[in-house]
Amino acid sequence: MPTALTDLRNRLAANRRRAVSLVFLAALHLAAFGILLWSEDEPTARAAFLLAWGVLNFFWLALLRRPLTSAVLSLAFVVILIVLSQFKHSTLMMTASVVDLMLIDFATFLFFVKVNFGLVLKLALAVALTIPLWLVLWRVDAFRLRRSWAVLGLLVCLAALAALSLAVPTDREDEFFPHQYISKFVRSVAVAAVDLSTGAVLEADPASIDRLNLAAGASCQVARKLPHIVMLFDESSFDATMMPSISVPPNY
Repeated sequence: MPTALTDLRNRLAANRRRAVSLVFLAALHLAAFGILLWSEDEPTARAAFLLAWGVLNFFWLALLRRPLTSAVLSLAFVVILIVLSQFKHSTLMMTASVVDLMLIDFATFLFFVKVNFGLVLKLALAVALTIPLWLVLWRVDAFRLRRSWAVLGLLVCLAALAALSLAVPTDREDEFFPHQYISKFVRSVAVAAVDLSTGAVLEADPASIDRLNLAAGASCQVARKLPHIVMLFDESSFDATMMPSISVPPNY
């Protein structure tokens, strides 16, 4: 009889642990779904977000085999990426893309930390507060997934994300709008991966048949005095009407 009671107690404890794990897991995925509804406003962007969420979760599952822990790490990555993308947009009026990772080196990172120490401190504090939660969820997590299934899910999500990114590329002008942070970033990663694997960073012809005419005395003859032309970068947000004697088009 005591053995039966012990078995019953162990089963109840295991069921309670599974129930707690399931509640936490559902809460994390609902939080990601809430971020999707808040930040992504197009069907293609939402599909890219879902595929990116699958890539992140299956990646961590392939390493850790724990769904709850994988969801925590994936959600932390999503939140940090959104915060950094919002910071970039507030500074440069553009959201984050994979080009930022290609340009940033260690010296640039140190300069960023020095100039934006407050933001880095907040992110570090958030990570520090997340670590105890991650350790607790590591112990609570009662589910396990086979690595073979995780790798299969990762490959399927990666293939679908790459196909979606190439079939429906992001609009270049959309980089200037503060939304769809995750979908724009992951779609730029997929496109860049294909471009770099099939070509180079910059497109260039191996040779040019045209040559510049440097003959002596060659010049451009004009029949009248040419006007002064001032070119303004439109995204610079500079009001051209502030300059004296400047004519601007209607509805400028």
